[in-house]
Amino acid sequence: MPATPFGAFGPSASFTNPVNRHADYTIVNGNHQHILRTNGNIDLPIGPGRPLLGNSTGFLARAVEDWRFGFIYTLSSGPWVNITAANMQYANGVPDIANADLLKELLAGAGTYWGAPAGLFTEGRYFDPAKWTKVPDPQCATVTPLQNLNGLQTGASNRCVLQAVAKIVPAGTAGSVPLNDGSGNSGLVVLQNPLPGRQGNLGQNVLRGLPIWRFDTNLAKSFRITETKSLQVRVDAFNVLNHPQPVGPANAVNPSLSINPTLTAGPTFGAAIPWGQLTSKTGSRVFQGQLRLQF
Repeated sequence: MPATPFGAFGPSASFTNPVNRHADYTIVNGNHQHILRTNGNIDLPIGPGRPLLGNSTGFLARAVEDWRFGFIYTLSSGPWVNITAANMQYANGVPDIANADLLKELLAGAGTYWGAPAGLFTEGRYFDPAKWTKVPDPQCATVTPLQNLNGLQTGASNRCVLQAVAKIVPAGTAGSVPLNDGSGNSGLVVLQNPLPGRQGNLGQNVLRGLPIWRFDTNLAKSFRITETKSLQVRVDAFNVLNHPQPVGPANAVNPSLSINPTLTAGPTFGAAIPWGQLTSKTGSRVFQGQLRLQF
């Protein structure tokens, strides 16, 4: 398992092999490398005896005094997430590392890359689509040709659908396989599915998921009506800076991290989900107003 930053370790939720539990020890999934949460309230310096409109009286003084500004700020690195492969044993299928140096480059370059073509539109990827792609898993080439087992199903779909993650390299690079996207490039395999009955050696929770950044604010004031009654006016602004939060397929919290071809739904039904797909953004700015009568 690749080295991970300091954090709490323990067994994963279920074991790939109950008689070899050590292989499933991992950093605890709720562990975040960095978390900053803060909140506060500030009485605005407006009204009688304050720096602004300090000499106001009467209705104007009642209207501008006692306004309070509040905020909640959250900044967090992403949670640990798995890169998944075929389940060759009991559960927790993870890939085999085909190239350790390229794996370091893959994990270090994870981030949000927008502008990847998706039909008539564009979307995002968690790995640079100009560097990384999927290719047929090398073990597909070892399937026997007898009874057309390594050929095509009805139509043009290969019987072996296992895939591997590869770095895009120039054609002719040693150990690479040609890409079928018309680019003339080749792919050098980084991660692949473990052989049947084997446990992948990548390990659990080797990648940071999407970070979280959010700033919410509110502005509130109470107007006294009588000795026992008051009216509170409050305006909340959620995600006031309109910071988008990327989401994966079907509004999942994390991008698609399976190296195998999970199929999409909707307009592109039946198409394989691209490596590290981010389909959209959530968390647009929202305003909410409240009136509360207290008595």
